[in-house]
Amino acid sequence: AVAFAETADPLIVVGRDADTGALRASLVPVSAAGVSVRGTTPGLALDAAALATVSFDVTLAAAAAIDGEELAGTVHRLRLALAAAQVGTATRAVEYASAYATERVAFGKPIAGFQGVAFPLAEALMRIYEVRAEVFEAAVLVDAERYTEGAPAVTRAVNYASEVAAEATRTAVQTLGGHGFIDEHPVEQWYRSAAALSAIDFDPLRSAFTPAL
Repeated sequence: AVAFAETADPLIVVGRDADTGALRASLVPVSAAGVSVRGTTPGLALDAAALATVSFDVTLAAAAAIDGEELAGTVHRLRLALAAAQVGTATRAVEYASAYATERVAFGKPIAGFQGVAFPLAEALMRIYEVRAEVFEAAVLVDAERYTEGAPAVTRAVNYASEVAAEATRTAVQTLGGHGFIDEHPVEQWYRSAAALSAIDFDPLRSAFTPAL
């Protein structure tokens, strides 16, 4: 799930040094022997990102390595951008479902008047506000170059954003009932987008070698 991998050149591969644990990155030419890029089958949302699978069995010169403290900040900013996309996806889904609930009438009144519909939407919105604040706080630490404190804050924010987006978009689909699963309404696409976004996150702290664009 590497975005634009088929058109990007070179790739930037981020991971941890096997000996020291330090964050490292390398520039990898797509044309290098041992690099394989294969586009994924469309249909899992996020088609505009042109996702692809990248495989590596390559040896690089030392000059390809990227060093410096700014690398950590770049990784954190990329992950926070993903979290922000999750928050935006969840927000739009809940807003759409809420508007639908005020217009859809059942048993003589809008379904928004029923607790079983209104309460899940209200809870989803509260959690969205909460995770938005967490993403903002992590971004403040990263902008201040407080990377030691920022690393766990970023991971918490990204993980929580994925959880909130998954639950909020599912609530939106359920609010629309059977209509939530058809193309006429976009909530089903946001539901799939939230799942796809959570799958493309990468955390160098959890993997000795994690490729990313």
